[in-house]
Amino acid sequence: MDSPEQPDLLQPRPSSIPGGALRELRQQYLDLRTLLQATLAALIVLALGVSLFLAKQMRLVRSEVSELRPVIGRLTVEFQQKEPKMRAFVSALQSYASNNREFLPILERYRAAAPEYFLIPMAMNSTPLMAAPKTNSILPRIQPR
Repeated sequence: MDSPEQPDLLQPRPSSIPGGALRELRQQYLDLRTLLQATLAALIVLALGVSLFLAKQMRLVRSEVSELRPVIGRLTVEFQQKEPKMRAFVSALQSYASNNREFLPILERYRAAAPEYFLIPMAMNSTPLMAAPKTNSILPRIQPR
């Protein structure tokens, strides 16, 4: 099977590196392999620690959620019962502000806090604005020069 043209690749080749340098290279290789194994072991320990910490946190959060679920359900029911009264109160405040303009700035201060309850937009100015001429398109018309 061995032909003179093709030498056997599995046979060790004579090294052109001196013996001391070869031993030093082999030692550096073994040191590097040891460092890589130590790094991988440290990474596994770190991943295990993080996993245990996250598992403990998830258990704590789940227990807190299960404790708070009835309280939140009760608060939701109370809010749904009181919401029509709150909307009626804000509506009464808006009608009061439309009759008493000095109250309007006070009411406007709270519009940003609860915009869903302010259904009627309040105009700050009592004089109507001039109506702009109606155009057929949304784009402004270009005036010819």
